[in-house]
Amino acid sequence: MGNLSILPSWKADFVEPEKVRFNTKAPSLDSVRGNDGVLELGSTGSSVAYVQQKLDTILKHYLPFADLTALDAYGNYCVLTYRTVLWLQQKFGIQAQDGKIDEATLAKIEGLVRGIKTGEALAKDSVTRTSNGTISISLDSLTPIDVDPLAPGQNQSIVQPRGPLDLVAAVGVGAPNDSRDVDRVQMALVPEYLGVGDFVRGEFGETTERALLAFLGNPTAACDQRITPTGAAADRLAAHESAQLNSVAPPPPPFALVTDPFIQSSVGANGDERRGDNVKAVQVRLRELGFPVEVDGQFGPKTETYIRLFASIVEGKEQHHNATATLEPYGTVTQALFSPDAPTWVQVKDGGIGWKSVDRDHYDYAVNKTLTVLEQVGAAYQQEFLSTHPTSSLIKVNDVSREDGKVVWRNGAPEHRSHRNGLDVDISLPKKAGSDNFDGGTRTDWADYDQEAAFAIIKAFAENPDVERVIVGDKELRDRALASGHTWATKLLFDEHHSNHLHVDIAPMVGRT
Repeated sequence: MGNLSILPSWKADFVEPEKVRFNTKAPSLDSVRGNDGVLELGSTGSSVAYVQQKLDTILKHYLPFADLTALDAYGNYCVLTYRTVLWLQQKFGIQAQDGKIDEATLAKIEGLVRGIKTGEALAKDSVTRTSNGTISISLDSLTPIDVDPLAPGQNQSIVQPRGPLDLVAAVGVGAPNDSRDVDRVQMALVPEYLGVGDFVRGEFGETTERALLAFLGNPTAACDQRITPTGAAADRLAAHESAQLNSVAPPPPPFALVTDPFIQSSVGANGDERRGDNVKAVQVRLRELGFPVEVDGQFGPKTETYIRLFASIVEGKEQHHNATATLEPYGTVTQALFSPDAPTWVQVKDGGIGWKSVDRDHYDYAVNKTLTVLEQVGAAYQQEFLSTHPTSSLIKVNDVSREDGKVVWRNGAPEHRSHRNGLDVDISLPKKAGSDNFDGGTRTDWADYDQEAAFAIIKAFAENPDVERVIVGDKELRDRALASGHTWATKLLFDEHHSNHLHVDIAPMVGRT
């Protein structure tokens, strides 16, 4: 293992900048691959985060330095990223040795990671000799592309959330501060460091900055004034949030408690039983609730998928990998599973009063609670707006979740950051009466966008007690709601990436953990 200081790339005349200003929007990966842009010191964005994920894999595989063995993928092209790229360019003989990621450097990075990941996967595969003497290699252990953040060809236009807080990139001073990441950190800082109503959700303003710095101990170094997805500060904030939740007496669970366990031993990824009656009991119950698991008494990948999916519904986990994977006899998720009030997995119907489904790509499964909310919100919208605006658009429900809780990858990127547990609902923006393709989509800056109908839809969702958050791409409507003093306005989060739809989060059974 080498040491950074003795490598020829670290010349005596190299001056490390005291503070890098991350104010250069990174070009897309397609632009870099097409030799129409480079990633360099100070670049920020999802393209940088994508490359950092791959560089992290390369560092952990080659271990070139004693003092640089990992790299956080938080979206800022920092000095450590620069040093890693410069080392890679020199080690593998890339013509440009300037610490910038051009077409050739990116191709080399992606090629190295493909080789590393293939080697790791094959090492985990079971190799068996058949009766006729040939070798059979089972590829069942290969990570599915929909959960592998390092899948070949992925352009990461939507970077997968990681770490204990499910962040995509860093939050803090000089960080990318994606609105959904900021919102997640804000919720973890409430109430000890942030007062409810003292900040605008998703915006890293002065109040949020002061609260975050106070939590971090008011550090002076710029690199310490942020929380990265997998850093120590994220672990501490997650632990702080958990302690805050545990210090308050929890409300009674919204399901009947089971006094006698339906399983006698743990079942799951780390369970005591992987085959037998307890596994079969779990499979039978999951199937009764609408999850298409095979009942064979054996714990396999599909059973694990639906245990994690059910747990994510109960716990409010947007990512299955953070949800409970093992059912204990008296565990909360097990209690919910065997309760008569357990959530069910149902297909979204065509519509109801005040709403209709316009989904065409099979994101049409939801928790029964979500359908109840749609019925309630549709009725409220009908009474408060459609009754006086009868030619206006219905609430158009688009993507919820797929039957298996996974998301589709298109052109190397996931379609959604969430939409895995039937509690996330996308609503297509309404079009003005008389518009062409009335049930089709529109954007906040298009002439056929019906802003008043959109405001009424936002209000109907935000007023519902089972709705946690509404993400909107129309900042004018968000500001209008805040200025009016409506209490439901605190549920609104502005995100410029939602200019063609609303995103609604439904509260889970137990509360987010």
